[in-house]
Amino acid sequence: MSPSPSPHLPGVNFDEGVLRVAGNETLYVQLLKQFVEKHGQDIKLLEHALGQGDERKARELLHTLKGVSGSMSLDQLHQSVCNYDDGLDEEALRQMREQMAIVISSIKQL
Repeated sequence: MSPSPSPHLPGVNFDEGVLRVAGNETLYVQLLKQFVEKHGQDIKLLEHALGQGDERKARELLHTLKGVSGSMSLDQLHQSVCNYDDGLDEEALRQMREQMAIVISSIKQL
């Protein structure tokens, strides 16, 4: 029996993510769902922290999202978070919002 094909999930490098968890596809899917539960609101929380002038909280959220998105093989989201971290500009924030929406939509298909 051949392995089932990897799902096409925009924003999710599924094959790389599965490799990161020693080939355990079920575990990776669970982790993706946990990502949505735990980090799905991080961009909104970041924007709120910035609006309140809480740079420490904003940096904490950004750092966490950067690490988690990279570890989870959410490549485009990770890159957009890195771009925002480098420049903290409105366009980078827009891209980050867009990539988060794509990732969440893809994961909800699982």
